[in-house]
Amino acid sequence: MKKQTDETIPWRKCRIPRSQPKTAAEVLRRIIAPDADLEELLGQSKDWRTKLCAGKIPVTRAIAIQIESETGIASSWLLGNPDQTPVDESGRPYTIETFRWWRSMIQDGEWPRRKAAKPSAFLPQLVAVGCAAGKAGKLSLFLEGLQSFIDDAKMNFGTDCMAGRRAASALAKSPLLERVILHDDGFDSKHLEPMSDPLTLATQRGDSKVYYEMSRIDQFCRR
Repeated sequence: MKKQTDETIPWRKCRIPRSQPKTAAEVLRRIIAPDADLEELLGQSKDWRTKLCAGKIPVTRAIAIQIESETGIASSWLLGNPDQTPVDESGRPYTIETFRWWRSMIQDGEWPRRKAAKPSAFLPQLVAVGCAAGKAGKLSLFLEGLQSFIDDAKMNFGTDCMAGRRAASALAKSPLLERVILHDDGFDSKHLEPMSDPLTLATQRGDSKVYYEMSRIDQFCRR
């Protein structure tokens, strides 16, 4: 019996088009397609959008939040299962009408999303990661990464110096926070000479710590 090959099986000669991978980005693109191009909203190229919708570029949390801010679709849905019904940040079904309302609010100068957060809520996480870095003898890398993040955020959002000064004043009056010190494993703070560090000087002289912290904010704003 003659063995069948691709040449002897007619249907194998037909090219069956591959379906577009169903990603959350592709679902969103199709929803807003009548009104806008996703790549233009995000300031990206068409090639970038094609790769994003095909799943070749992963939707990171940062990308999801950016898409949410421009379109109104929930970032949690973008990071989840695309087979689920698309929803906005309030959990309501997301449609082209949702997108149109969101964009009209932005065009009218009204930011449709309002959020609030306590910076103090992030301190335990920073301390936890910083301590882990210290135990590994990599505190300098942690601090460098943290400073890079702050510098990048400053470039993207600017700096409210008055808010920084008020926060520095409030923190300087919290004695418990002064006891939280990050250091590499094996570091002995007793070897520091008294008054050699500005923070030590400020702690011992009370109000001078407030002045020192505010000076740091002013220096940061001038950079």
